[in-house]
Amino acid sequence: MSPKSARNLTLTLELGENKIIIIWRLGRGKEICTLTGHSEIVFSVAFSPEKQMLVNGSNDKTAIVWRGY
Repeated sequence: MSPKSARNLTLTLELGENKIIIIWRLGRGKEICTLTGHSEIVFSVAFSPEKQMLVNGSNDKTAIVWRGY
């Protein structure tokens, strides 16, 4: 995904007790990817302005920075 096209994406996330993050492209109902790596509930997430990175936090007391997901 190029930075130019990523800027125009409308994304939503599914996260929580299943310990994963699912990124969805709204409008198309298309799953972009599933991110795994936590051993506890995922409770927070933030995208970079260009949507090329995101960081999330979990009850397992870790944060993960995802690039080029």
